[in-house]
Amino acid sequence: MQRSNAFFPAILLAAFMAPALVHARDVQVMVLGTYHLASPGQDLHNVEVDDVTAAARQKELEAIADALAAFAPDRIAVEAVSKRDDLTLAAYDEFEPSVLEEVPNEREQIGYRLAHRLGHERVYGIDEQDENVNYFPFGAVDAWAEANGLARDLESFHRRAAALVDTMGRMHAANSIGQVLYWTNRPSLIERNHRDLYYGLMRYGDAQEQPGALLNARYYERNARIF
Repeated sequence: MQRSNAFFPAILLAAFMAPALVHARDVQVMVLGTYHLASPGQDLHNVEVDDVTAAARQKELEAIADALAAFAPDRIAVEAVSKRDDLTLAAYDEFEPSVLEEVPNEREQIGYRLAHRLGHERVYGIDEQDENVNYFPFGAVDAWAEANGLARDLESFHRRAAALVDTMGRMHAANSIGQVLYWTNRPSLIERNHRDLYYGLMRYGDAQEQPGALLNARYYERNARIF
């Protein structure tokens, strides 16, 4: 499995067509960025998360579902790969609320929980993964920095990323999951992270090799394919 960035979390996307709208084709879309509630340790830097299947955290997740239900989505999509032509997820076909007591993943805890509450018959998987394409080729950036005497400079990137992840971990420990999601989805924080982290890697490259530019290109390619 490809390692990815820790500071941009998984995505839950909810879209709906509001019946009250004059134009039937007008669609509103909500995108909710989440951190990894299961803390799978698959990223460069990982947020430390306690057991979200515990009773107290389940109450917090129910409150999140309450808030999202007010948006009244009629389509819900999560960061998961579907093997079906219509992008629906087979895993949701078998979903029961008891799963929430066992599986800490944000797909189930937020996406499936909300879909089940709203009576949705299907959830869509819109993630993009390709075994032949590395959508987060950080190794090339690391190798270029090492070969060009900028390894210590690249450490500043890791320090910023680690500091952000550490802050998220401390916030999770001291606050509700809903409060952390509110903080991580602020436009100002998202813009700052893009500028300081992704765009900050653009400087690693020269006339022959541009691994920082490639990483940004692959990142945006994956997102473009998702949306």
